[in-house]
Amino acid sequence: MKNLFKYNYGQTVRIITSAPAFLGPGICVDVVGMTTLDHARKLFDTHYPVGTVFYLVEYVNGSSLEVPEEYIESVG
Repeated sequence: MKNLFKYNYGQTVRIITSAPAFLGPGICVDVVGMTTLDHARKLFDTHYPVGTVFYLVEYVNGSSLEVPEEYIESVG
């Protein structure tokens, strides 16, 4: 079975520098969950279709947020 997710649970990733300001562009975060949309969703003034990959990421202050894969990159 093909893995749908580019990043793994517990992996440290970075929010890309062109991401919306409220996501914390350039900040490193930890992946604490992942999902694919089972219904279309509007978020950040963008419509995301069924199947879009989202990651639940945790910031150093303990807060977490669902972030579309397009705003995440590998560290290193």
